[in-house]
Amino acid sequence: MQRGVGTSLLMALTGFTIMSVGDGIVKSMAGVWPAPGVSAQRYTFRAGGLGIAVAIVHGRAGFFLPRPWLQIGRAAAVSLATICFFLGVMSMPLADATAIQFTSPIMTALLSGIGLRERVPAAEAGA
Repeated sequence: MQRGVGTSLLMALTGFTIMSVGDGIVKSMAGVWPAPGVSAQRYTFRAGGLGIAVAIVHGRAGFFLPRPWLQIGRAAAVSLATICFFLGVMSMPLADATAIQFTSPIMTALLSGIGLRERVPAAEAGA
């Protein structure tokens, strides 16, 4: 199903707004909950919603993992990154922590070249 540009932009704007509100809530919890607890709570609710959506759209086939250890490693990396972001949000201004988080695509491209020996095309590298 293809969506119009206006619908896509509205969905992106809604997603960014929800994420910003969520980051503000995390900031307000500084000192009340530990960062791993906030991260676990956030991903537990999201995983439940995503699981329901996958079950409705794809059924049981949506839960098949061809390379489960790769997915477990990916989940561990995302969990660690989220905990580090929450620790940053709780100890520095929200705008600074968010600005640092926006460097993650650059770090991913750099680390893919170093760790996986992948080549980043010039168009994606910004050259």
